Amino acid sequence: MAGTPRVLTITFKIHVNRDLKANIRFARIESAAESLVNGMITLLPRVFPWADRVAVDRSWSYDWWSPDTETIQLPPTEDNTPDELTDPAADATAPPEDL
Repeated sequence: MAGTPRVLTITFKIHVNRDLKANIRFARIESAAESLVNGMITLLPRVFPWADRVAVDRSWSYDWWSPDTETIQLPPTEDNTPDELTDPAADATAPPEDL
């Protein structure tokens, strides 16, 4: 029906490996969230030209329990993979450390 308000909701839950040794500071989380929002705002007029506004919900929490959701594994990077989970074959090609 013309004139009926419509809302498209897309939720992304970005997970951090629980064994990661890095302490992610909240300022860094806010900066990352702002970059994602800015990217979406840049993309929206091209892919969803009908939108006249976007509401952004943000939360950062511990994931003790969550409902069944689709999880998409992202490729490993230097920043999202704990040292003990890296490829041992890559370590075999590294020069030996001085004792």
